[in-house]
Amino acid sequence: MIKLENISYKIDGRKLLDDITIDFLNGCWAITGANGSGKSILAMIIAGILKPYSGTLVSDEKVGYASFELQQEIMAEERKKDNSRFMHGSVDPGTLVKDFLAEDFKASNNPHFDKYKLMFDLERIMERGLRFLSTGEFRKVLLCKALSRGPDALIIDDPFDGLDLLSRENLNNLIMDLIKSRERIFIVTSRHNEIPNGIENVLYLNERKIAYAGSIHSDNYLKLLHTGKGKNSVTLLDNINEDRSPDSIPIEEKNTKLPDNLPHSQRENVVLMKNTSVAYDGIKIISNINWDVRKGDRWKITGPNGCGKSTLMSLITGDNPKAYLNDISLFGKKRGSGESIWDIKKRIGFVSGDLQMNFRIRTNVLDTVLSGFFDSIGLYNNVTGFQMEEALKWIKATSLVVKKNVLFEELSYGEKRLVLIIRAFIKKPELLILDEPCQGLDEANTISVINLINMISENTDTTIIFISHDTNLLPKGFDKHLSFCPYPDGGYTASSV
Repeated sequence: MIKLENISYKIDGRKLLDDITIDFLNGCWAITGANGSGKSILAMIIAGILKPYSGTLVSDEKVGYASFELQQEIMAEERKKDNSRFMHGSVDPGTLVKDFLAEDFKASNNPHFDKYKLMFDLERIMERGLRFLSTGEFRKVLLCKALSRGPDALIIDDPFDGLDLLSRENLNNLIMDLIKSRERIFIVTSRHNEIPNGIENVLYLNERKIAYAGSIHSDNYLKLLHTGKGKNSVTLLDNINEDRSPDSIPIEEKNTKLPDNLPHSQRENVVLMKNTSVAYDGIKIISNINWDVRKGDRWKITGPNGCGKSTLMSLITGDNPKAYLNDISLFGKKRGSGESIWDIKKRIGFVSGDLQMNFRIRTNVLDTVLSGFFDSIGLYNNVTGFQMEEALKWIKATSLVVKKNVLFEELSYGEKRLVLIIRAFIKKPELLILDEPCQGLDEANTISVINLINMISENTDTTIIFISHDTNLLPKGFDKHLSFCPYPDGGYTASSV
């Protein structure tokens, strides 16, 4: 039994859940709604991670829980314990995957543990530290841990985000098997099309209240889903300009389009990697990558979880000291030839799961957006009138305008991702790196962000690198493809296809 009676939740006087009363009868449930509707907070209350401000939770079920919020908390603890000295070759692995899974409940004694380990391909990372996992790998580890504890009810928040195609298929099949076995599953998602078949009940939140609870097949729910879609979500393009003309983008476009007849080989070099490899403690991550990125290019990058996509991006953004051990040139200058990390960052806009995990400073939405002008986590510079005007234009173009003074850490996961996207766009970078930019976004926000990328792609010479496991999200004009595959001597390599 899981029952909530008059549950409310507040932060700094702001009500994030309002008078939630529901009896989750037997069966499986989806908890859905737009970004910021309160889904994840409700899930954490059910899981016992958060205590409600008022009201009562009645539960006699052991709850398993996996989410990006939980992942962020674990990673923060791991970073506090990090004693690595990368420049001197000393790397502290921190908590190993095998120890993390065995911790607290001796997962290896669970009769289903080997099945979950095989399903999520965890054997190859059991000796790796948690800090060295990709977003998708960490998600699999959390799912395995939650499942191996044998919970009475399992809550998965944004279950498919961050997973490669095979892992998504495996997880969907696992959820279907659990449903058929009459296990209790709660799927938390802002995207109705990601609710697995077999989920018969749905709780739909709108403006932090229950808008509907009952059968997922009800005409009332389907009508509410259609009419309410996007009500709480950000519609960037509609708010910027109803006719969506490129002149409406609230940033002065300085990168004019290159002549159509200019040969690709004559375009300015943006990224050049020759035989690039990265290994930690003898474990190869990426191997022998050769990659030539030119001004105005539109690259999509694909590959399985853990293949090194994010590692490759960290070599570009200046966040990985291993860049100095490789033959890498950025904007025509070889790394290590005298440029500072800030010389690099000022020319790059960047969004990723790792950036969001690391963005833990107490700063509000407005200052977070403004920090994009200075490539800092937190705002430590005086801003100009122009910069303030631009930041306010972007925020006013979204429903986040009512939260411009709210602390970044108090936003939902999807709202945080949207703020970081604006932060990346705001300075009109020469190179835009978007690593799973739509992770955690609801359907309306996802469409808006993809359309905005299309506008930037079609009307500027900004070089764009787009990483996503979801093939349905690819913006227009991305005609270059870097694909990762296993390398014979270990790790993964990548080649243009």
